Amino acid sequence: MRVIYKGKTPHAMISVANWERCLKRDLDANDDDDLELFEVCYDQIMTKATGATKRWNASHKGHFCLCNGHPPNKKGEFDHCVTPETEAHSCLVLKGNWNRWHAQFQTTDKFPNCKQKALHNWPDNDVIEASRTIKERLCREQRGMDELTALPDGWDLDMKLSFEGAILPDNVKEKPNHVSPTLSAFLAAVCWSFAFLLTLFAHSLMPFCPLFFNRSSFPKW
Repeated sequence: MRVIYKGKTPHAMISVANWERCLKRDLDANDDDDLELFEVCYDQIMTKATGATKRWNASHKGHFCLCNGHPPNKKGEFDHCVTPETEAHSCLVLKGNWNRWHAQFQTTDKFPNCKQKALHNWPDNDVIEASRTIKERLCREQRGMDELTALPDGWDLDMKLSFEGAILPDNVKEKPNHVSPTLSAFLAAVCWSFAFLLTLFAHSLMPFCPLFFNRSSFPKW
């Protein structure tokens, strides 16, 4: 995305609405901007979205269409180089990261010599609850249960995605990628105590080592 952003004069991000138009093929073949947009999607975005160069590389581009391109030994109906699900997932990734990428690229243009630090934002309770509602609906559909029937214990563990970790109910408690405040305070106390003991030890040696602690003990030439 950074290359696409810098390719514009002046630098600009392609809007989410345009990416959605590209996904729906709602483009004008006589419009140069639409042709450039589809070329970027076809050549750069899909290369990243497939996740492997063997699925979409230079030998495929220019010879296959996104809608029906498939390897020579195609076996299944959906054995295509780029599936509709892959295109939809790429649009979802672009939509979910658009604001963050836009802010990062603008900051890089304004402060090119500064290094950026990624911040991990913990999702709001509304987002967590919406995700739980969707999982609950999918769980009922998979088990053939209506809305009045109570779900069995541990149903949320079966519906947990592979990348999801444990979500703690208290936002103040320790979270993934965050250092516990209690641990930080304990380590700070240990460091200060060690520095204090080292200072006392150094002062206790002063009467026995005047050569090192008293400048007047050195002979004057």
